[in-house]
Amino acid sequence: MPLPSDSLSLSEARRIALGAQGFDRPRPRGGVGTPQLRRTIRLLGLVQIDYVNVLVPAQYQVLFSRLGPYETSRFDDLVYRRREFTEQWAHEASILPVEHWPLLRHRMATHRVRPWGFE
Repeated sequence: MPLPSDSLSLSEARRIALGAQGFDRPRPRGGVGTPQLRRTIRLLGLVQIDYVNVLVPAQYQVLFSRLGPYETSRFDDLVYRRREFTEQWAHEASILPVEHWPLLRHRMATHRVRPWGFE
């Protein structure tokens, strides 16, 4: 049995990087529903929010690039009505699974606002 290599070819590295970001999966057949959106957001861990846009907000583009066309209202429903995901400051303003919220409590504590400003 050959020993594992400590280096990768460019094509191997590219395949691993794209796979880790969900680009190695075929797009769903028959349309994109809530289960596919949910699974993709969880696979990514978070989706960065950016309302400064040319075409559509970044959070919609991220999912479109992996799933193809979908109704953005389904994404909004998962986040803002069902509240399975939440907006939070991770490394940037992001949408992440609501169960990850306690993991970022230390960031919230460092940015608590008092009536007179930040602590």
